[in-house]
Amino acid sequence: MPTYELFAPLSNAHGTFQLLQLGEQFRVERWPRTKVVKLWRQLACLPKFEIELQAEASHVVHQKKRFAYVVVADISFPEGELETQWRTKHAEFDRVNNRLQEQLRLVSLYLNGSVGAVVAYWYATDTKGPYLESGVGNSQYRNSRPAVLSKYNYVPANAFLRKVALPLVPEYVQLAFEHWEESHLATRKNSELLSLVTALEALFNAGVQDIRYRIARSVAVLLGENLEISDNIFDAVRNAYEVRSKLVHTGKAKELDAIRLFQIHHLVQEAILRCLTLNLPKEELSRQLTRLGFGQGSLVRANVSVERKTKVKDTS
Repeated sequence: MPTYELFAPLSNAHGTFQLLQLGEQFRVERWPRTKVVKLWRQLACLPKFEIELQAEASHVVHQKKRFAYVVVADISFPEGELETQWRTKHAEFDRVNNRLQEQLRLVSLYLNGSVGAVVAYWYATDTKGPYLESGVGNSQYRNSRPAVLSKYNYVPANAFLRKVALPLVPEYVQLAFEHWEESHLATRKNSELLSLVTALEALFNAGVQDIRYRIARSVAVLLGENLEISDNIFDAVRNAYEVRSKLVHTGKAKELDAIRLFQIHHLVQEAILRCLTLNLPKEELSRQLTRLGFGQGSLVRANVSVERKTKVKDTS
């Protein structure tokens, strides 16, 4: 019964990623830099220096670190007719690869950066060493912002992964999530800001009047734990929206450098998670936020009158 192993090095992974529980047969392991480069080189059939450059450019390994995080798994297939077995193997490889991609997309909501598998190589080992059976690469650019999994966020992150699957529900939360993901792939700050503000619009824009004020106030009410925090959130989102408007209408905005994009990333992240928990139609969410004031976000009532529609994973 042939056994195939997965080699999927992670980009931007920092902290204690070995505590991450991705489900199925996935395990996250911390490998020495030399082990990562050696196996990668053997499977890709490329010179060592090319793999080292690729590993650094994709933020898998860093010059100052001697290790990297790798997702591993293994699958065994019974012997069978050659063509049928080939189709079965590769269909299962694709299914598991897609599941891994989904889990890494979801866990980013609990990180301060974006993490992804740079390659997903399935390989077996014979007397001559490891050989590649199937492999896919991820050519999407990711910024180098570290995605840190710590002792403070790995427990809620793992709990989230066990119960939530894509696409997110309500539908407008999924749309916001996709724009938030786009911000991590942006190569310029102006594109990053546009994606983040568009994500906020997807969550909070329930009308056409005074969009800037409506969105800034809604975020401030929902996420502000007290009056001071709500005030700060309101100012941050309003300023970001003003810069966004200048970028859209003139193509430039000198105030862009003053925007704290890290803060806007965090606000969008928290808003998506909160809206997932509330599971409210956008119009009802807007109505409640309009009625409440700064510092009263905890009073927003979740949708408990109907069956929750968030896709729940089968844990059987």
